[in-house]
Amino acid sequence: MRRDSRRARLIGYLTALGGLILLVSTLPAVGIRLGRMVNVVTPFGVRVTSHVVAVAAGVSLLYLAGQLARRRRMAWLFAIVLFGASFVVELVRQHHYVAAAYSLAMVVLLAASRSKFKAPGDPPTLLEFVRFLPRYFATIFVYGFAALFFERNSLRPSPTIWMNTQTILLGLFGIDGPYHYERNFFEWAFPSSLLVLGVAGLLAAIILVFRPIVSRSFVSADLRDEAIAIVKNFSSDSLDYFALRDDKLFFVSSDRKALIAYTFVARQALVSGDPIGDAPSIPLVIDEFLAMCRGRAWGVSFLAVRESDRDLYVSRGLHTVYLGDEAVIDVRDFSLAGKKWKSVRQSSGRVDRTFRYEWVAETEVSAEMLEELNDISRRWRGKKPERGFTMTLNQDVEGTNPDFRLCIAIDEQGKPGGFLRVVPIYGDHRGYTLDIMRRDPETPNGMTEFLLTRTIMKLDELGCERFSMNFAAWGRFFEVDVDYTVTQRAAKLLLNVMSPFYQIKSLKEFNQRLHPEWVPRCIAYEGFRSLPRVALLYSAAEGFLTLPVIGKYLLPRTVLHPGHPVIGGVAQPRSEDSA
Repeated sequence: MRRDSRRARLIGYLTALGGLILLVSTLPAVGIRLGRMVNVVTPFGVRVTSHVVAVAAGVSLLYLAGQLARRRRMAWLFAIVLFGASFVVELVRQHHYVAAAYSLAMVVLLAASRSKFKAPGDPPTLLEFVRFLPRYFATIFVYGFAALFFERNSLRPSPTIWMNTQTILLGLFGIDGPYHYERNFFEWAFPSSLLVLGVAGLLAAIILVFRPIVSRSFVSADLRDEAIAIVKNFSSDSLDYFALRDDKLFFVSSDRKALIAYTFVARQALVSGDPIGDAPSIPLVIDEFLAMCRGRAWGVSFLAVRESDRDLYVSRGLHTVYLGDEAVIDVRDFSLAGKKWKSVRQSSGRVDRTFRYEWVAETEVSAEMLEELNDISRRWRGKKPERGFTMTLNQDVEGTNPDFRLCIAIDEQGKPGGFLRVVPIYGDHRGYTLDIMRRDPETPNGMTEFLLTRTIMKLDELGCERFSMNFAAWGRFFEVDVDYTVTQRAAKLLLNVMSPFYQIKSLKEFNQRLHPEWVPRCIAYEGFRSLPRVALLYSAAEGFLTLPVIGKYLLPRTVLHPGHPVIGGVAQPRSEDSA
């Protein structure tokens, strides 16, 4: 697989070389000096006398180079056609023999590497390309025929439908048709407009074929039921229940005993937490998932995985980087007695005077109470976006799931002042994980401490062992007794600057008041070059790039499903193979 990738990258670099030189050659001072080189390494010997064509061809080659490096089958086909046509034109019409040899060498290299380019395109994107073609050509022909009809008295020879069609199609490539134009302005404007439309169509086609997509979960009822069964029968991690979030996709191992929950963003599979399943099946589902991703030229990263399991990923060629620490409370024999609990005891005690605590299944709450709780959520968030991907379920309190528990603070009038929603942790050390934490902005300080401490006490009463509270991103960088390296000091400085906007430091300090056990988590990624991209996409998935006005442009568009196997080791029909 790595050898295939190296060959594909080499071909991509050679293609990019032609595009880069062609773009640079459009600069006036550079074009004179690079004129001969442009003839050698660019298809069709395009010269800088036509900057529109030069820029368009340069951009197209650079974009095509990136797709070739990803081993895209459709990119390989485009490149074969492009360099093959270039060879014919250079040899027969332009007589640029060196350029013809370069194009021929690229064709031979591409043909010899045919087996390396197996990654299919994304079906939804190809579908839009198919839809684009008739609309594009309908627009072109309506425009072309209308223009030639109004100019029919100044055309020589007399226009016919066939000659009109020839003129329009050839004009898209900058080639003169059979007509002679008597009016100078039309002789310049009409062919130029057709060329611009041709360039625009080429760029639009390339973008539609190769542009990234984002998946929106489209999971069948049977697959969701299977995922729920795996989570309930085999899971043990505090984040496992969040795999069932409604915008995630599932990949199930071939033995049907393990799954991976993920989303697909910009040709990157972002896995939510560690794989879930029977212990012997975990390596199997990881291997099958990586094989599926690499076979389709997807990037892959595992987000918020346990640092203790990093060898699972490192042994498969991935790298890891520290992400943060999860705060987990041992609820057994929990008590607020003692000096270290003084501040928490006082703040929660103030609320205890006017509010009572209630633990209840979400399905047992009245419709009126559900509406009041969701209203608290809306007022608490204000205009802030809902954040979370790996550690939240991203849905309102609906009263439909019997697994959820609500922890509600109710005042003397029976009105809620705040609430928690918790989801179960299965396995030998069972407990609950915090999903939602909300309070009425008008309630007194200490409401959060009241809800958390009473929930911990309730879990102890129920015989549970642990309660997962919050996640403190990059928490290690806020320790005071650590000897940081120069790089770590720089990272700490950046985090201190970001902290007021994303509550990084304050969340760590708040969690520390409850004296949790810190469980470190990390990101597993493919290589250093992919880490900035993974970080950007992860930030977007978690909701940190939801910015006013421009935020929606920071992510690719959304489609229903990326079109891939959902069961490891099982060949699934691919619609793009027949496209």
